[in-house]
Amino acid sequence: MFCSTISRLFLCPLATVLILYAAISHGSGIESITVQNSPSYINISWATAAGSSWDYYTVDVIKSSQRSVGGYPTNTIDTTHLITGLRPEEQYTIVVTPWTTEGAGRSLNKTVTTEAIAEGDIFVSDVTSSSAFIRWKPVAGVFFYDIEAEPSDAIEDTGGIFKAEVGLTILLPGTVFNVTIRGGSPVMDVASTQIRSAPESPVNVSLKQTGTTEATLSWTPPTSPHDAYEFYVINNSTDERSITTEQRDDVSDNEVTLTGLSPATIYSFGVGSVLNAMDSFGLQRSGQDDNPTVYGRTESITVQNSPSYINISWATAAGSSWDYYTVDVIKSSQRSVGGYPTNTIDTTHLITGLRPEEQYTIVVIPWTTEGAGRSLNKTVTTEAIAEGDIFVSDVTSSSAFIQWKPVAGVFFYDIEAEPSDAIEGTGGIFEAEVGLTILLPGTVFTVTLRGGSPVMDLASTQMRSAPESPVNVSLKQTGTTEATLSWTPPTSPHDAYEFYVINNSTNERLPTTTKQRGDVSDNEVTLTGLSPATNYSFGVGSVMNAMDSFGLQRSGQDDNPTVYGRTGDDTGNAVSSTLHYTLLLIPALLAVFLV
Repeated sequence: MFCSTISRLFLCPLATVLILYAAISHGSGIESITVQNSPSYINISWATAAGSSWDYYTVDVIKSSQRSVGGYPTNTIDTTHLITGLRPEEQYTIVVTPWTTEGAGRSLNKTVTTEAIAEGDIFVSDVTSSSAFIRWKPVAGVFFYDIEAEPSDAIEDTGGIFKAEVGLTILLPGTVFNVTIRGGSPVMDVASTQIRSAPESPVNVSLKQTGTTEATLSWTPPTSPHDAYEFYVINNSTDERSITTEQRDDVSDNEVTLTGLSPATIYSFGVGSVLNAMDSFGLQRSGQDDNPTVYGRTESITVQNSPSYINISWATAAGSSWDYYTVDVIKSSQRSVGGYPTNTIDTTHLITGLRPEEQYTIVVIPWTTEGAGRSLNKTVTTEAIAEGDIFVSDVTSSSAFIQWKPVAGVFFYDIEAEPSDAIEGTGGIFEAEVGLTILLPGTVFTVTLRGGSPVMDLASTQMRSAPESPVNVSLKQTGTTEATLSWTPPTSPHDAYEFYVINNSTNERLPTTTKQRGDVSDNEVTLTGLSPATNYSFGVGSVMNAMDSFGLQRSGQDDNPTVYGRTGDDTGNAVSSTLHYTLLLIPALLAVFLV
């Protein structure tokens, strides 16, 4: 702390230099302090030298024990300050110091003694939910006192009191009650006042769940009166603190979600009770030492899941910047869902095609051109199937797999389809799952699960089978940068075609081209943007467009026909696929002839 009197300047040379420099540059400092006091507070104001300019002030209130009231000085930009919670007839030293960004100016001290309690007044201090301390001005000729409360069960009986002060044990938290001091002979009322006890603390605080930037707390409220709750959040790494207040009626089921947190950070969470300011009573809080606290860590990855998908979002460290992310979803078998990680520039990702009640580990890795950052991992179990639902998976043009929640008292099930020829009959089913053989590709049909005695409908859903693949794909011709394909379309319903092109030398997959069925004449398409003199694999698949609740569906990749071919060189010497391979055979035939 900087020195504030000339007698101490030699003991604090650095402070002396800073104060003198500030005084020369910005004015000498504090010129005067004015005080208005009472038994419990001191209201101070101060004046600075004419022409001086200061950014802020520190106000320290030091008890006779040389300890600061409140533990440390208070910062303010005003030139007035109210100091509360003091005791009557006690001496305090007030120190006001002006500051700029360059340092402190000349401080000024003032010693003040709080006023005595007026006759007939009761001074109340240290009020909690279970105790308070009261003092009063001694009454001449009265040697002992008695305390009466209204209601009478608000405090414990104090018995005879031989000093002009006493500690009260409060029995009614969060309650307004009257206290009357009586004494003398004959006994008479000496003084009277109202007291409002502080609220009790909540209990049983728990951390229900955390996200990347939020946490949900629950607690058991006190049974005694209270108006609101305060939520204390402390970052255990930086000691940064924040307080949020919610009125009791605004908190449903004694649960609150606190936002604005940092991801992957350990926090302390506390819950306290509050009585709002009312009449002559200021805001009162439950005891900080009694408020329950719980510790928790925010997530790196937030998950929203269902029986068939997991929707994830993630957060990275503040100030970090990444070019893209890889998302890998690993089954309990340690194999990646989809075979390999997915690249994305977003911080959200939807993972579909999962099975209910299965465990998956999600691994998110951030990347820049210089390499990978620290990965984020989270293990998630997909939800169970809800009663009355049918979970459909692995839908192709010829098969699907369905699951459902077992029904109590039903020991075997039957499946009906509409139209009835959409699937093969399944016969009796003794487990809550079955594979379906689909007979109508590219078709919407209804599946109904039946069972019980008497037999009744248990669940129903609509399905759309995937389209069949085209057949007989051929490479009609190639140029230096293009190739023309033709194929025989499937006879079952389909809306469009997708064309897959793979560079066989680099294994580079060109962007998939999609053509609506009506935009393709004579089942023929010319693909452009190829490289000269390069071997390619060309594939054709069928597509059903997204419709109503059905997403886009593709024919099976393994069933789609593929053809191989080579583009012409950059001199324009393009060859047809047949001629190209015929020319390749000539040297081999000559070799056989010569042998």
